[in-house]
Amino acid sequence: MPAWSWTAVLAGAVLSSSQSESRGKQIYLRGTSASGREITASLGDAAAGLPGSSLACAGCHGLDGLGKPEGGIVPPNVTWGSLTKSYGHRHPDGREHPAYTEQSLRRAITMGVDPAGNRLGVAMPKYAMSAQDATDLVAYLKRLGKEKDRGLTDRAIRIGAIVAGEGAFSEAGREIQALLEAYFGDVNAHGGIHDRRVEIRFLRDPGGLRSARLGRFIEEQGAFALLEARALGEDQELAARAETEEIPVVVPLAAFPEADAGAHRHVFYLLAGLKEQGRALVEFAAGKLDLEKPRVAIVHPQSGSFPDVVRAMKEQCTRSGCSSAIEVGYPSGGFVAASAAAALRQDGSQVVCFLGSGKELKGLMEEMQASSPPPAFLVAGALAGSDVFDAPAASGSKVFVAYPMLPSDQTPEGLEEFRALVRTKRLSLHHLPLQVAAYGAARVLVEGLRRAGRDLSREKLLTELEGLYEFETGLLPPLTFGPGLRIGAPGAYVVAVDRARRRFVPFGGWIAPK
Repeated sequence: MPAWSWTAVLAGAVLSSSQSESRGKQIYLRGTSASGREITASLGDAAAGLPGSSLACAGCHGLDGLGKPEGGIVPPNVTWGSLTKSYGHRHPDGREHPAYTEQSLRRAITMGVDPAGNRLGVAMPKYAMSAQDATDLVAYLKRLGKEKDRGLTDRAIRIGAIVAGEGAFSEAGREIQALLEAYFGDVNAHGGIHDRRVEIRFLRDPGGLRSARLGRFIEEQGAFALLEARALGEDQELAARAETEEIPVVVPLAAFPEADAGAHRHVFYLLAGLKEQGRALVEFAAGKLDLEKPRVAIVHPQSGSFPDVVRAMKEQCTRSGCSSAIEVGYPSGGFVAASAAAALRQDGSQVVCFLGSGKELKGLMEEMQASSPPPAFLVAGALAGSDVFDAPAASGSKVFVAYPMLPSDQTPEGLEEFRALVRTKRLSLHHLPLQVAAYGAARVLVEGLRRAGRDLSREKLLTELEGLYEFETGLLPPLTFGPGLRIGAPGAYVVAVDRARRRFVPFGGWIAPK
């Protein structure tokens, strides 16, 4: 066989082994199979099995496999070196057996007996799983406790940060980079994180970030975790790469975050995206506008993930008791105000939820200013920007805007810490909301790293981030994550627009639809 063929065979074997370990890792950590096949666990002689996810291996044996003593039960060390000790094992209950092999370990997992044929301890479940899943789990156990996560040394933690490099947000990218450098520099000046310095590396995105480019950055810079600090970046590309690389990512602002950890386990979004903001607007329309069962229209571009946002808003309309909800879609970049106005007048819409730009909103309100009674316009603030103040003054329509954060979220202590950093490092704050959100993301990441302790790993960081409950950054709403929750503050404030004085007026408060 030619040399290149041997290389291909060896490369394929390495890839296959790596894939098996990755699948086994999912089984060990979450009790679920990457194939979608069911895994069940039963205790003692019970015939009925529980979902494997309720009795995942890591729950008792720990992320490192060393065992987590609890309630008088001491789960054994299941790292490969311990399982295969040449002189075998003697357990506290007197049970003895020789070293495990791959075959006897698979039998222990699925049949509940050790290499000598003894029944395992009563706290050890028997797992019903496919032969392939058992093989994958054993493959992962062989490397458990040995793996060293990229970007982590005894003296440093390397963090990758993505900021805008070109276009409308390039200046914001530079200011966010300066802020993050200052913040992590301050962390290092105060001893770092468990005696490790934080090294931060930046990817200045020119726009249209692609998964392959992000993968090269992670590989070349050796990043342990990521901060996504662009404004409303490409969420799907980032989330997909995070899962491929198994790298934790903290995202302050995203247009289309994925709330379900089942889809994107490694990504933590601080604030609500357009779907959650849209649902908050609908809840506001149904409960705060003194309209009984309002007729709602949703005006939106027909591109990207906007249809998903609209579906969520229509579902919220049903739950909130709206009488009807129609869609008025238009091609991206092809908004015709007169056509949209005609559709709204024909429906008799009392509330218009608008998901377009501020300039498009202005054109629509000009077309509808003669309508009687005038509809209320509800807008996603991230899309409309300051243009909401430019709506025609003659229009009798009221305008309300949803925002995922407000200055009222700031605590005196948090504000003073932020101001001290800005003063000391002489930072520019021309893009304050974006900088505040990025600062909050950095605070969340550092909190997770500190809670994970000196014996840090990516899995421990994920676990600690999942455990944050009403965590205060000092500048953002309290943030809560969980094993199935990946948006820390899944709601929005709704404020009224005072067009004459060009200011926002508190109105609806915090709304987090169920």
